[in-house]
Order: sequence, then C-alpha cells, then structure tokens
Amino acid sequence: MYVRVPQGVAQGVAPGQLAELTIPEMPGRVFPAKVVRTSGAMSADSRTLLVELEVDNPRGEILAGTYVQVRLTEAKLDPTLTLPANTLLFRSEGPQVGVVGADNKVELRGVTLGRDFGPAVEVLVGIGPTDRVILNPADSLVGGTTVRVAESTQEPGGKESPKALTAK
Repeated sequence: MYVRVPQGVAQGVAPGQLAELTIPEMPGRVFPAKVVRTSGAMSADSRTLLVELEVDNPRGEILAGTYVQVRLTEAKLDPTLTLPANTLLFRSEGPQVGVVGADNKVELRGVTLGRDFGPAVEVLVGIGPTDRVILNPADSLVGGTTVRVAESTQEPGGKESPKALTAK
C-alpha cells in the first residue's frame, strides 16, 4: 500500500516503523502495517513523501484504491506548540505574541504560524513551551510594559482556568 505523508511528519518516518490502518466503512477494525520504504524525496506538487506500507490482507478486505486513514504509531515527531488564538496580535510587522520575562516586563515576539485550528493556532517559530504568553492582549500593548500574573480561578465544574496576565 502506498500513502502520501505530509511534509511536517515526513522527517519522522523510517523503514521498519509500525503503522495502523483504519477504514471508515469498517469501524473498530485496525489493520497493522509496517513501513517498508520511502521515496526519499518530497513531491513538489503536494509537499508529501511517498511511503510504502506492508499490510497483511489475506482475506482481501482492503480493496485497491480504498480510502484509509493511516496512523504512524512510531514516527519520531517533534511536538507542535499551539496557543489560544486570543494570544495573537496582528501588526504591520506580522503576527506577534506578548511574552512576560522574569522581570515581569513584556517582550513582543514575532511568530511564524502553522495550522489554524480555530480556537488554537500552531506556532512554528518564535516562542518556546516554557514562555509565559499573555492572553487577550490589548491592541495597544507595547514591549517593556510591566505586568502582573493574576491568580488562577476556578471555572464552573472545578476546572482551573489558565493564569491570565494583566497590565499594571
């Protein structure tokens, strides 16, 4: 079986890794597979890597051309960083986020965005997982502003909301 793996995942795919196939018309069925080889090159038109999988199909349940979903269970992927969409500032310099430094001063950082998931956005470059990002920043926020971290609050149902940062 041949599948096209998106560029963002392709670096984590190697021969010998295990995968799982599911077919929407066969709910609950999982077909084990193994990565046999890759083309070793990204397709210029689709930015995907052609990967060959070996699948045991003795009863012929998987027909040629069938739409399947593939989960590369052993792909070595760097976790992606996502932020709530309400942390972004859109300025003439491009998208930015406000990050609070150790001295409680705001630093505006340019970010490179990836996929937009609606309420959350993937951030490819510009911040790290330990950075403290300001939620709902004012459009007038500038670098060097002193902020304080508000205490976390309990939402209905006992769920703790993230810490909000407010300007002093």
